[in-house]
Amino acid sequence: MNNASLYNVVAVNNSWGGSDNTNVESRTFYGDEFAALKRLGVVSFVAAGNDYAEFEAVGVGGPANDPGAFAVSSSNAERNLLSNFSQRSETLSDIVAPGSNVLGANSGGGVISISGTSMASPVAAGAAALAQELAMSALGRRLTVDEIYRVMQSSASVFVDREVASDGVKNSGATFRHLDIKAMGEAILALGGGAPAPNPGPANPGPANPGPANPVAGGGNNAPVEDEDSDSGTFLDDLKDATAIQAGQTAIGGLDTAGSPDLFAVDFVAGKIYGIALVGVTLEDPYLRVFEPNGSLLAENDDGGNGLDSALSLSISSSGRYYVAVDSHLGSETGTYALAISAGAAAAAGRVRTVANSEKVIAGEVAYGGQLIDYGLELTEGILYTFSLRGADSGVGTLSDPYLGLFQGNELITDDGGVGLDSQFSFIPATSGSYKLVASGYTSTESGSFVLQIESEVYKGPPDVPAGKSTQAKLEVSANVSGEINFKGDQDWFQVNLQAGNEYSFALSGLSDSLLQLFDSAGNFVDFDDDSGGGYDSLLRFIAESDDTYYIAAGVYGNLDTGSYSLSISSQAATGDSVSNTRQAGSLTLDTPVNGSLVSEEGYDVYTVTLGLGEYVLTAFPGNGESPMENPFVFVDGDQFFLDGLFDDDGGSGFVSSLEFSILEPMDVVIAVGGYDSGDYSLLLKYL
Repeated sequence: MNNASLYNVVAVNNSWGGSDNTNVESRTFYGDEFAALKRLGVVSFVAAGNDYAEFEAVGVGGPANDPGAFAVSSSNAERNLLSNFSQRSETLSDIVAPGSNVLGANSGGGVISISGTSMASPVAAGAAALAQELAMSALGRRLTVDEIYRVMQSSASVFVDREVASDGVKNSGATFRHLDIKAMGEAILALGGGAPAPNPGPANPGPANPGPANPVAGGGNNAPVEDEDSDSGTFLDDLKDATAIQAGQTAIGGLDTAGSPDLFAVDFVAGKIYGIALVGVTLEDPYLRVFEPNGSLLAENDDGGNGLDSALSLSISSSGRYYVAVDSHLGSETGTYALAISAGAAAAAGRVRTVANSEKVIAGEVAYGGQLIDYGLELTEGILYTFSLRGADSGVGTLSDPYLGLFQGNELITDDGGVGLDSQFSFIPATSGSYKLVASGYTSTESGSFVLQIESEVYKGPPDVPAGKSTQAKLEVSANVSGEINFKGDQDWFQVNLQAGNEYSFALSGLSDSLLQLFDSAGNFVDFDDDSGGGYDSLLRFIAESDDTYYIAAGVYGNLDTGSYSLSISSQAATGDSVSNTRQAGSLTLDTPVNGSLVSEEGYDVYTVTLGLGEYVLTAFPGNGESPMENPFVFVDGDQFFLDGLFDDDGGSGFVSSLEFSILEPMDVVIAVGGYDSGDYSLLLKYL
């Protein structure tokens, strides 16, 4: 997830799962990850399972039954027959792909023929990658995850799982959809027509011009805004020319060309909540998207209103000009519509609700997207507390993805965990005092009811290293400490003093699935690592920018287990070319080539430059040194983490990387050069 933008990830294949069989869709432990990947624009394909011969009943193996998973069943050599081993469900199998006798690379060399839904799932994932490549080429944008679902399913061939005497199993008689890549491509091309919509995927292709910032304080009349493109009944499909609408107004319009959305620009004010409703008049199935001022997708909705109409609410944290895109489901329809945007209501002032020591179960509600519910409570040193925030997955509320955080002052002690999309964690205070629980939805558009449960007991286990800045435990450079994760959700924080310019390696081993997290002196998250140490061990490399105290936290991924661990730290002078070296940046000057050398294809060189308003092109060439790099690539972002920046590999001629982008306001820009090989390169930044 952290590298979705960095490596241009559009699909994830999950060729693994349990040995169960279920025909009921439900949130699984991995639901949080699937949901987070979807928000990044990444499709999660999951193998449906290989135990149909054992069960001979419809269903799939978990986590293919998760609503965030795209379950893939397997077909044999004939596209209209399911493989006899493949688990299958008419309601849960999203697509069928070839999975019998698939020829692939053998770990010992050569090739090998293997069968399984684990062979079918990567076929579907690869098809999704092809779909995004075609969409970028033909439409000028990526498809959303929902669009990938729809084009893949709507273009599939349909067949019945009929009885076949030779396959040795009793078949289901249900109807399934088989992947048809050629038809899928044709469905994508059919989405064209008119200018592309803003990119909703994880890698923003370049900020669009948001127009002048002109925040309004709500209000405005309810008179309909008529189409400025008088005769056509449609709006211009370019952010720069989006039709202006005030909060509090209703726009009447029509989609004349399928796949060509109407765009509106509206000024939202921080601290207000806005409702947006899209009602189809002759448009049968409207689809609504909202984009941030920089053009990245903020929220989308299909059927949140009455019937097939769309509706959502937004809590705005930053004033600016936002964009609303009116489209049809799958971009395949035309018709008239009404778009209504509320005047905006002030979000309720934060009030801390004091929790008495005797209260164990508290019912509550997130009334609108982005609302935070604060609970003040007194916690006692040495007591083990378990906090649970339960919603739709537990059947006790309607909040689909609850999120719970524990604060001491402004410091976040621990946050979202638990099975499915519910939240749960445990905590032992190092000192007695006042704390605050904050309940909300995971995203800024979620609302619904929940139940908060607080359990406590005297902790009788081994001495616990506390989580948070209150810890007195210390880790010295070149030292090794042994510890214990005493309960599920436990985190052991250690103070460590780091020196500027040194590269540090933190290693955590011994746990079932180690997780390392690094925090700065203020307790702010800096970096993490899960499995870079081999197997399920963690290895986190970090280069300190200044002499300071940091905190390294040892824990178990997903808060699923307990156990003993070994934690160590080593140090060396930074080499200037390291995969973790995102904080050792050189300077870059417009129109002045910079020559560099990447010593490892696992590292990248990072530069900073301050740019003003305008359009730019960044080009990375193979260098002229003794060992020129053959295939460089570049990233551009506003920070050093490259989680949502721009990427280009071969946008120029041959293997030359060339990336055009726009700057909307003066800002510091971070540029990284990497490569599929190492060697010399030249980097040039020019103003267009």
